[in-house]
Amino acid sequence: MKPGLYIETQNFDLQLLFQDLVLSFNKNQSTSLSQDDALLIWNTIEYMCQHGSTQKQIRDTFYDGWKMVQEDALKIQQLLNQLQSNLLPFSNEKYKNILFEQIPRFLQTLKGKDSLFHYCQLTEDLDYPLFDGFAFDHDMYQRKGSDCVLYYLKRFSLEQSFCITFKKDIPELVSQFEKRYKISIEETNINLFSILLYQDIAHILLYNEPGILLKKEEIKKLRKINISKKIPSILKTISTNPEIKEYILSFQDEILQSFELFKNHKKELFLYPPEIIKQYQIHFSYGQNQKEFTQTLLQFKEMKPEKRFEMLQNKSINIYDLMDLLEQDILFENQYQIFYSSLQSVDIAILLKAMCICDTAFDTQITMKDIYEQLDMTQEWQYQLYKYLQKTNTKKIEKYIHQIQIE
Repeated sequence: MKPGLYIETQNFDLQLLFQDLVLSFNKNQSTSLSQDDALLIWNTIEYMCQHGSTQKQIRDTFYDGWKMVQEDALKIQQLLNQLQSNLLPFSNEKYKNILFEQIPRFLQTLKGKDSLFHYCQLTEDLDYPLFDGFAFDHDMYQRKGSDCVLYYLKRFSLEQSFCITFKKDIPELVSQFEKRYKISIEETNINLFSILLYQDIAHILLYNEPGILLKKEEIKKLRKINISKKIPSILKTISTNPEIKEYILSFQDEILQSFELFKNHKKELFLYPPEIIKQYQIHFSYGQNQKEFTQTLLQFKEMKPEKRFEMLQNKSINIYDLMDLLEQDILFENQYQIFYSSLQSVDIAILLKAMCICDTAFDTQITMKDIYEQLDMTQEWQYQLYKYLQKTNTKKIEKYIHQIQIE
């Protein structure tokens, strides 16, 4: 057959196939079609033909491709069944939503009479993030329809298979996460695999054996280890499953970068049991109502300076009331310095935390420089606080800032 005649035949076959699919789409009752429906049918033809053999006639290629995507749907169902039967002790809304709502809902669209037209489209968000982020961020997988679901679920399965090794310790690690960041794991967009992977790498670096539970004093030792030399060899042996190992190795550069940020005190990478702060003078309970606060302010203004100090030092005071009082200029220059010097490191940390809620990710290390940048130097009490901090060893204060959470 001449090339030109072959192309004409293929185009004619394509038109016939399109017409047949229009009738199928309309249940043999009409040949009219909206522009969106026409586009869906063309997308279906293209999708099926991409999966079929290119050595066949267009109709044969189409049905060959349809058979292939049906087999992919069976793989998706099998993966889903495995994942549902090996759930992690991880009460996260998005994690559960993927396994019990989004993927089952997508599979359900492939079971009706018009299922042919649903393989090429995907309306689910797939919004439980994997190690490399959300599936639809910047169209990261360059796939659509059942291809995207299968690719996503395979990666999801690899991550879950790695995590299941540490199943008995996951509840403790989740508890440490929630205590540290004062947020329920259920509400976060967190990827559990990434947390466990970094914990496990750290455990291997320290003890040459897998594990995810660490202690604060152990983590400090990591900064003395030549991480860039040891991590590549660890990643090559981190799993006996070759697919999991290959998956982890694909993120080697990102893993090394995260460890370097940790080593340079720019990122909080690990979880550990939080230290309990038992006693401090300033607290976070609800402040006084306006009437009570006005009475307190009048009391302060009528007092002699030394009495003001005495009241501030001896009374457990709400942080927000304290800030309101300081904004009323109840002290003078040297009095501010005396007052700040009378506070414990944890009290100063509470004050700074309430004043400067830094807009940073939960795993980013907040520094005193970040806090200085947020102080309002036009307010006398904040300017005096800055002067006090400049001549003070702030290591303890910074440590407490990292531990304290405002609810």
